[in-house]
Amino acid sequence: MSDLISIIVPVYNTEDHLNRCIESLIGQTYTNIEIILVDDGSTDTSPNICDNYKINDNRVKVIHQNNKGASSARNIGIRIASGKYITFVDSDDFVENYHIDSLVRGINDFDADFVITRYSKNELIKKSNGESLSISRKDALMRMMLNEGFDCSVCCKLMPTSVAKTVMFDESLKIAEDLKFNYWVIKNSNRIVYRNIETYHYLLSAHGQVSSLSDEKISNLSLFEDLLKSETNTEIKESIASKYISTAFHLLSVGKENANNKQIQDLENIIVRYRNTALCSRHVTLKVRLACLASIISFRLVLKMV
Repeated sequence: MSDLISIIVPVYNTEDHLNRCIESLIGQTYTNIEIILVDDGSTDTSPNICDNYKINDNRVKVIHQNNKGASSARNIGIRIASGKYITFVDSDDFVENYHIDSLVRGINDFDADFVITRYSKNELIKKSNGESLSISRKDALMRMMLNEGFDCSVCCKLMPTSVAKTVMFDESLKIAEDLKFNYWVIKNSNRIVYRNIETYHYLLSAHGQVSSLSDEKISNLSLFEDLLKSETNTEIKESIASKYISTAFHLLSVGKENANNKQIQDLENIIVRYRNTALCSRHVTLKVRLACLASIISFRLVLKMV
């Protein structure tokens, strides 16, 4: 396959990392690419950096918009993408020069339409066996929810542009927008391939983490309720419940210093509602299982664990 691949990069105030990110994309061994840089209202020199690359490489497209968030920036990229397939890279990360090649190989070797690889959480690449597996929609969804080999990040994934244009990112979400997007893309995929190879560098020090709790974030957890209602497979539902509780525990930990009583109670209610489902399921992580057990004794004990 030599089809055009669209690489969408949302950019917001990442001047310290942006050059390395773009250089890693320009240097891809798979050259039939378009690099769509969507400047999401940056206030540093990121807009100028993007414009300079556009001048020097005709494969680079640049869009400037007011700050609306990463989901909005990604949606802009999806709308103007002209490639047959789309992948996403965050502007504070970078990739190996064979990153796109490794994704495309999954398309070519398995006649797949959705390909997943791994990322490294630092600047070093771990050795992997490079094994490629054709997996079902069910397996892909469960692995994603349970972080088995890969997670819900939209990076390290290659998908048909036509499917991405149908799904789009939910711009109202402040958390788990990647998870919802991937869930529906996988649901609309015919053949999925997972490649056990690291080609993407996810820089933990550069990424902003969920560092505060808000009513809006708690309200956004309703997306898990929506997924549970729409899903018919019992095992997938159990893995969604596990991810739901895990996210609630995480937000409880984030907000333990400044959350109000209602916020804490709302999160505890979610955990209690799905706790038995998690404890009785084979499809739950050990961390979630232990936290659920601890919560039966005391939520204060949980906060010491998370």
